[in-house]
Order: sequence, then structure tokens, then C-alpha cells
Amino acid sequence: LTKGKEGITLALLEPDKMNFKIGNRHNPMDVPFPNGTIEASNLEIPIESLIGGEENAGNGWKMLMECLAVGRSISLPACAVGSAKLTTNYVGAYSVYRKQFKTMLADMEGVQEKLAKIASETLKITSIQYLTNTILDSGEKPSVISALMKYETTERARDVVNHGMDIVAGAGICKGPRNIIGNAYQAIPVGITVEGSNTLTKNLIIFGQGLMKSHPYLYNIVQSIENDNLNEFKSNLNGMINHSISNIFNGLYYNILTNVMFFGKNEELLESKLMNNFAMTSNLVLLMGKKFKSNELMSGKMAEVIGSLYMIQAMDWFNHHNNNELSELVKLAKYEEYKKIQTNLKNVSDNYPIIGIKQLLQFVNSESFMEQNFKITDKMIINSSNLITKNEKVREILSENIHMSDRLMLMNDNLSKILDYQYRKDKDSKFELLIDEITKVDVFEKL
Repeated sequence: LTKGKEGITLALLEPDKMNFKIGNRHNPMDVPFPNGTIEASNLEIPIESLIGGEENAGNGWKMLMECLAVGRSISLPACAVGSAKLTTNYVGAYSVYRKQFKTMLADMEGVQEKLAKIASETLKITSIQYLTNTILDSGEKPSVISALMKYETTERARDVVNHGMDIVAGAGICKGPRNIIGNAYQAIPVGITVEGSNTLTKNLIIFGQGLMKSHPYLYNIVQSIENDNLNEFKSNLNGMINHSISNIFNGLYYNILTNVMFFGKNEELLESKLMNNFAMTSNLVLLMGKKFKSNELMSGKMAEVIGSLYMIQAMDWFNHHNNNELSELVKLAKYEEYKKIQTNLKNVSDNYPIIGIKQLLQFVNSESFMEQNFKITDKMIINSSNLITKNEKVREILSENIHMSDRLMLMNDNLSKILDYQYRKDKDSKFELLIDEITKVDVFEKL
């Protein structure tokens, strides 16, 4: 090489010009995911086949990461959100068609608890999908958000589909053309595994990489050291110290203020407190030195806090762009994330290794009286459940852009009529036939 450097390098391999063989393909859970093998012996790759030319030799890892920064924000999240939306639409409708003990599934509180979870999680990942796509459309390449998107959407879609399978029960586990979510359930592990496994992404990438990329001073400090720029180093170090001190005092202020609000609830104040406390905790985690990178449990919890904070902002944005039709569901979803953030910050504080700072974190990140007022009630769960079984507008929003099979269209087109019929005492053979068709499963001869 006269240019570039040794290291991971990307090249375009052309079968008709090079001596290699494209081998057999894998079958990842029957999903058409193009994985396979390439076989070669002493393969010579000409310089002109290097992607980016000779000068980009050795830059392969950087180029892959830049591709992931955009692609990982789009493809896998689209599949995950699509699976969640399909489940929301189908299971919400199925719960109206199906009766057990002379009661619609949609009116059984045990089922409503799962339906509410399906609704809230679908809202969360739909919101971050739309917001992230808007960011990408503006020309940004947010590598940290892309990792967060991949992790959060695929993990939460798995929960949604699992809850959906619980509700539809036999209709979910019996394969055949009548089974609408069986394939989605089977494909879930693919999204969890590919393009950076979720275990790796959560515990090593999101917070570890995010702290360097998103911190207002840290990356500049590293750059100033590499460039041997003492003035730049001092300026950013002083900025970081002032930033940390400011966040600590703000944390103490928020703690005192929210503890005197015995019966009050202020979402804006709580969100400001949680964002400040995350920033404060992030700065203090840096005092652990190299240990914070190897402490995967702590890094994973901080990654989940980032995801929850992003979702809270995204849901407000998404609700605003849908004329506040989702306000009731947003309330439940935000309360869930408040609790998750609080639990994760408390856990990080309890496991912080440096005495003195640990006690400071435990005090600032402790649950205040105001936070205790953000309780999820049974009424909130029931109302949120009803939004995806009996509210046509919300069902429309949370089903936007999914493929509607003939069977799913049949369910949706007749949903309001079936809902009215299920509360009637008389029998109608036409509706009974439709309900039977929707709720029965496929059978096969000599299987």
C-alpha cells in the first residue's frame, strides 16, 4: 500500500472476476434474511476493488459503523415496530371477537392488563421511530440513537408479541393461514440477534459510546490531549467540572423541591429532575475511570435510562403531531418510564463503588414524595386497554402503514358491529358465523 493503512478494509467482491464461490444460505427462523457463506482459497483482491479506494484501506470499521448509524436506525426498528403494530391491531380486535365465560376478552381485567402493556409499548417504539426518522431526514447520522433504536424497538416488540400470543392463545400457537402473529413471534429472535446483539448493544455500546459522543466536554478533552492542545484541554476540563458541580446543586434543589410537594404532580418538573440526575450521575460515573467501561451492569442500566428519557420526549412529540388523540395512553406510558428511570438510577447509586459519592448519589436519586404520586391505577390500565379494542381512531394511529391481509381487513371492517353485538342478548346467525370464522384455528389432515 502506498496510501491508507493496515486494518479492517471493505472491498467489493465480484464473482465473475475473482476466484471465490458463493456458498449455501442460512435459514434464520424461516425469515428471508440474506445470510450465507462465501468460500475462497488464497483470494487476491485488486486495489481497485477496495471501497473508497486505496486511501480508505484500514478504515473498514469506521465505514461499517457509519453505515450502521443510519441503517440500524431504520431496517430492524421498522420490522420491530411493524410486528408490534400488527399485534396491537390483531389482538385488540381478536379480544372483541373472542368470548370466554360469556365475557369478551376485551372486558376481562387480566387480559386488559396485557392489552394495556401492548398499547403502551407499541406507542413508545412507534414514537421513537417517527422522531428518529425525522432526525435522519434532516441529514443527521446519530450513531448513539441508532444503537438505542435497535435495542429498544426489538426488545419491546418482543414483549408486545409475547403478550399478544398469551391473549390469542390457541389462535397464536396453531400454525396455518388463519394465524396472523405466529410468523412475527417466530421472527423475533432475528431482530434481537443481528446488527449487534442486544446484550452487547445495551451493556457496552449505548452508554459507553453515548457518553463520549454526547457529552458536552468529554470528547473535546480527548481531542485536545491527542492534539497536545493545553489551552483547549484546560478550557474543556473547567467546563466539565463546572457542569458537574452545577448538576449536583440542581439535583439537590430538585430533591428538596419535589419532597415538599406531598400531594402535587408536575410532569415537566419531574422530567427536568430526571434529565438533570442522569447528567449528574453520568459525570460521576466517569470518576470510576476505566472501571465504568467494564462495569456492564451499571452501563446497561444507564443505557436504559437514556432510552426511557428519549421515549418520554418522543411520545410528547408524536402525540402533538396526532392532535393529542393519544394523551390518555401517553400518560400511562410515561408513568411506566418514570418508574423505570427511578429504579435504574437508584440501582446505579446503590452499586457505585466510591464511598462519599455513593451516598450523594443515593440521596439525590432517591424517590421523592412527588414521584410517589405518579402511580399507575387500575383505571388507567383499563382505559388504556380500551383504546386498542374500542377506540377506532387510536387503533388507526397505532396500525398506520402495516400490511392488512384479507383476514385482518375483515376483522377491522366489522369490529364496531361485533362490539355492539357482543353486548346484545339476542343471537344473530350472521354475526355468530363471522365470530366463529375469526376465532377458529386451522386443522390439517394426516399431519
